[in-house]
Amino acid sequence: MAITTTTIAGTDSLSGSRITINDNFKTLEDALNSVLSAFDIVSGRFDNSNYGSANDILTNGITITGTGLTNALTLNNGNINVLLGDVKITDNYGFYIGSLLKLNRVNVPETTGPGNYPAWDLRGPGGTADQVGGVVLPRLTAAGFTAIGPTSSIPNGLLVFTEQGPGLTPLKLWWATGPSGATWYNVTVTV
Repeated sequence: MAITTTTIAGTDSLSGSRITINDNFKTLEDALNSVLSAFDIVSGRFDNSNYGSANDILTNGITITGTGLTNALTLNNGNINVLLGDVKITDNYGFYIGSLLKLNRVNVPETTGPGNYPAWDLRGPGGTADQVGGVVLPRLTAAGFTAIGPTSSIPNGLLVFTEQGPGLTPLKLWWATGPSGATWYNVTVTV
């Protein structure tokens, strides 16, 4: 929003320019009050949610210190839409869905060195039994399973659930260096 004031010439008299001066102060007062209605300088709160339809914030980056807060960012409505980039979570923290589902990193120690292999931990936030009932794999039809490829682009270790194939073999594991070479290996189930 541009603020426009009237210039007073050097030859103008104070008494003759009083209306112009007062109008300039009124213009500045109205503009500053508009800013202060969105930004409370006492509490530090910024709230522009009542300003028309273009009340979003465009910026290059936001850092939230979150000092003393349980939730540093609360989304009341809408989605988080990442157009370019990743969602990154620092080590030792997880990604919660509700209060019972947590996608967490767990370190699997190496026996031959001081390092760890990071792994997914799909247990509940407490990591105890009977909190999460399982993992549901997406189901591929026979046509969907057959459409995976080319084989050079299939990641080693890909696990899929499909009803394609002989007998009781709904799980297929792509093993690039398996005993029969790079192919789908059946994970057999028994009744």
